[in-house]
Amino acid sequence: MREHGILKFIFLKGEKNFHTWIRKVKDYRNNQNFLEQFSLKKFPPGDYILKVSLLNKQGKEILTEKEEFIVSSKPVAKPWIICETYSIEDNSLYLFILGSQFLNKGELIKARENLDKAYREKPDSLDYALKYSHVLFILKDYTKIKEILLPFIKVKKENFTLYYYLGKVFQEEGELKKAIFYYQKALSCKGDIVEILNSIAYCYFLLGDEDEALKIWGKSLEINPAQEKIKKIIKILKEKDENNMS
Repeated sequence: MREHGILKFIFLKGEKNFHTWIRKVKDYRNNQNFLEQFSLKKFPPGDYILKVSLLNKQGKEILTEKEEFIVSSKPVAKPWIICETYSIEDNSLYLFILGSQFLNKGELIKARENLDKAYREKPDSLDYALKYSHVLFILKDYTKIKEILLPFIKVKKENFTLYYYLGKVFQEEGELKKAIFYYQKALSCKGDIVEILNSIAYCYFLLGDEDEALKIWGKSLEINPAQEKIKKIIKILKEKDENNMS
């Protein structure tokens, strides 16, 4: 992975791709910590999301993390520093933090072991369930993810990441109608997001509904026109329809 891995940084402003930066993993001196600095001078004030993805040699996403931040046109007051103490008896928090650190280091088996224990101690914590599911998704344990996350749907937890993971899981398992349902629920939480629109379109394509797939891929291109792969797919499908009509 170090020799061929790629780190992809995507800055989203609202639902639109504002800036993308790509760098090879082997260009970093440190094997475990990857530091990048970005100037915000050209960033207009507003809400942003930074998505960082690790891609393999084929360009397939292996890991991804997202973080929201705000760019303000006015000076920001120095923030308060708040320190919270936790009881040593709260073992679940310790396990959660430890598992998260193992995940960040790429030690997935240890991450799974600790996050599993943390989740078992607090099965009603959506944060614990989602972090645990993140590891399980990388390990392709889709059945376990459904076992963990579906109960939160029953108690009407409205959460973007919850719906997003369930959409991905059902898509991987070939339950495409369920995948579309949860992807659409995810969009209802945060608005149109290119990645999810493309996944929905692909699900419709696999279901044989090319017209709906084209419609949604078209919507995705309106948000981010710089998607050459999607443009090629649309062109192929439209040429196919024209040939069938002639």
